[in-house]
Amino acid sequence: MDTLSAPMWQVRRLSETDSTSRHLRQLADAGAPHGTVVIADRQTAGHGRQGRSWLAPPGALLLSALLRPTVPMPLLSLAVGVAACEAVTVNALSSPGLALKWPNDLLIGADKCGGILIEGRWAGDRPEYLLIGIGVNVTAAPALSGTACLRDLGHVGDATDLAAAFLARLAAWLVPTVAAPERVIAAWSAYCPHWGQPLTVHPVSGTPWIGLARRLDPDGALVVTRDDGAEVRLQSGEVSLTPPGWRQPLAGGNPPAP
Repeated sequence: MDTLSAPMWQVRRLSETDSTSRHLRQLADAGAPHGTVVIADRQTAGHGRQGRSWLAPPGALLLSALLRPTVPMPLLSLAVGVAACEAVTVNALSSPGLALKWPNDLLIGADKCGGILIEGRWAGDRPEYLLIGIGVNVTAAPALSGTACLRDLGHVGDATDLAAAFLARLAAWLVPTVAAPERVIAAWSAYCPHWGQPLTVHPVSGTPWIGLARRLDPDGALVVTRDDGAEVRLQSGEVSLTPPGWRQPLAGGNPPAP
């Protein structure tokens, strides 16, 4: 396929599956075409980053989409986040207070209402296919502390409405992901309200530490300033919002200087 061509989505709707991404991976391995989408009403064994389980409440958007690009798409997860935020506004009564947190969370205030997971199969540094997984709490009252739903924003659509809007916006953002990455960086940055604020950095290995969020670099890395003024580029790991008042690094001090 031409990487810069938006797909014609081919949607498969399931009443229940263990995981939309696992189901779609089976289809991809069997030769399913670029643009195949799996949507489920219920998911029994969803998963997130680093193999964590992802519990979906009733009424959630549970969607996985298959792409078969010919080149790496390092900003794809950022573009997916932008597409999700834009899709929410289609059926919102007012401008929603939806925000993005690096690298893959959708927030309402400080509470998570959705997440994104990009998986795939690679041949060296080239993807054979990519799986875009997204889960968003659309209508269900939050069952866990720290979670939220789009209904709280005045969103009047259901998961089906959000899926249609999301796929339309995602198709529009695939071309800029490769051809105009600066547009993706700017759009994602506009949905992030955390610039200049303290974030707790959770590296893949090592001790968490606190720094100030500064910007996204052109490759999508998050730049965080340590307490000694040095800048650290994050290309992996996770961050969490830090409670007001925290300005010092956690036990263990700063990360190694870059």
